[in-house]
Amino acid sequence: MEISITRVDNVTSQIKDFEEREWLEADIEHYGSARPYKKRTYKFVAVNESGDITGILDLEIEANVAFIDNLLVGKNYRRLGVGKKLITYAERFAKKNKCTKIWLSTSQDWEATKFYEKVGYKITGTHEKHFLEQNELLFTKFF
Repeated sequence: MEISITRVDNVTSQIKDFEEREWLEADIEHYGSARPYKKRTYKFVAVNESGDITGILDLEIEANVAFIDNLLVGKNYRRLGVGKKLITYAERFAKKNKCTKIWLSTSQDWEATKFYEKVGYKITGTHEKHFLEQNELLFTKFF
C-alpha cells in the first residue's frame, strides 16, 4: 500500500467524520465504552481595583484532567498574591468540572518552581532538553 502525507490548513467534514468514528472505536477498545469529551480551554484574568490587568492563567480541561498552560503575573505585581489567587481560582474551577488532578510544567531553573511547591504542587516528572533546550519539571496536584 502506498501512502502519501499532506499538511492540511482546513479540517474538512471528511476528516471530522474519520476522527469521530475512529476515536469512538479507540475509546471502546481502551475503556470499554464511548468516552465523549472535548478539550476545553479557559482564560482567567486578575484585575486590580484600578482596572489594571495583574495576571492571567490559561487552563485546559480534557476528560478529568486540568492543565495550566500559562500563568503570567505582571512584573510589578509579583509576590503580592496574584499568582496564588489565580491558581486557587483555577483549582476550584477544575474541581467543579470533576477533574481529579491539575498539572503544569516549568523550567527547573526558574523561580516559579519554588512558588508551585509552596502552593502544594509536587514534582512528578521531568522533560529533559524540552522547550529551547531547557529541562522542565512537571508539577501535579491531585484532588
